[in-house]
Amino acid sequence: MSFSTLVNAAELTTFQYKSHSDDIYELRDGTVFKKTGYGYVGYMGYNQEVIFLEGDIVCMNGDQYAYKLYEVGSSYHYSKTTYSGAEAYAKFEEICGE
Repeated sequence: MSFSTLVNAAELTTFQYKSHSDDIYELRDGTVFKKTGYGYVGYMGYNQEVIFLEGDIVCMNGDQYAYKLYEVGSSYHYSKTTYSGAEAYAKFEEICGE
């Protein structure tokens, strides 16, 4: 995803990480997904943020991974945060890497 793509998308929503077992990840809002394909995620800290992108790509821990969604979480939950404008761009770079 490029800077121009992100700027044209007015908002960016992040989700808080809760736990994982092998390649199955659970988020605080109840979302459950499996990281597919290759790539090592590394240590995920308490309440670390995750971003879902178009094309079944998830950003976490400074990189992007393919995923398969198992369960959709709550549509309204305290653990979701929405950013806009320059703040959205900065958050994208922080979570997805450059």
